[in-house]
Amino acid sequence: MKTRFHVVCGLVLMVACTAASANEQIVASKNKLGVNMLGLLLLGDVNGSYERYLTRQISLVATAHYVASSKYVAAEGEGYRITGGVRVYGNIENWNSAFFELKTGMSRYNDDNGQAVAGQGAPLSLEFYGGSSNQFNDFLFYEMKLGLIRFVRSGDVTPGAGFAVGVQF
Repeated sequence: MKTRFHVVCGLVLMVACTAASANEQIVASKNKLGVNMLGLLLLGDVNGSYERYLTRQISLVATAHYVASSKYVAAEGEGYRITGGVRVYGNIENWNSAFFELKTGMSRYNDDNGQAVAGQGAPLSLEFYGGSSNQFNDFLFYEMKLGLIRFVRSGDVTPGAGFAVGVQF
């Protein structure tokens, strides 16, 4: 299991490094900061995302999550989650485009007493999403995505979804 995870991480880094060295023009906005409103409003998932464009079609993405307590999460106590990966866009015109995203993540969920939930110490995950990113204007964006999250240790597969809004600069 660990070997597969390391192979996937290595492939993500190879794609990112190759993209960084490519001589493709990058549009004026190179960064995005956003919040997944779907997770925030439905699950109480306080989250933030960052995206950094490397080329016109490839970017690095990272997210951080905190869930204080939710009956909709596998563990009913507080939880933390971080992810990172690569996003590949299709035909880009002002960053209005469909994308595919591959990320890896780590989670930790605690019960109401602050103890790690059995089997949920720090599970690794592989995530695949497809979606669309669009602009309200030169400063604001929104995006929608659907995908699957596979927890490496348990083998569980969970659907994932997002509707994010944020700023680009």
